[in-house]
Amino acid sequence: MANNQEVYEGQTTWAELRECEKIWYMAFWAPVENNVRQVPNNNDICQIGWNWAPPTDVQLGTVIDRGDELVRTTNWRPNEEQRNAMIFWLEENPENPSYN
Repeated sequence: MANNQEVYEGQTTWAELRECEKIWYMAFWAPVENNVRQVPNNNDICQIGWNWAPPTDVQLGTVIDRGDELVRTTNWRPNEEQRNAMIFWLEENPENPSYN
């Protein structure tokens, strides 16, 4: 992204994202070039729903431990980086784990 873009309502820059949002973006949404995830520049614009989206309850359900209760509602399994990103998201957002 060009660093001379204006930031409009509902948008933020990479530098302004919380750490859990950055980790989530890198695990799920970052473009890959030559097998390396590309980290945005600090002034790059990030907009929820356009450049990335927060985890869904279904995604978070894959890492929530509820004891003996079966809560898996999907056959998708996160890789280690994705799992760690979701766990960190839950640690940073205990009252409201997803924006949905």
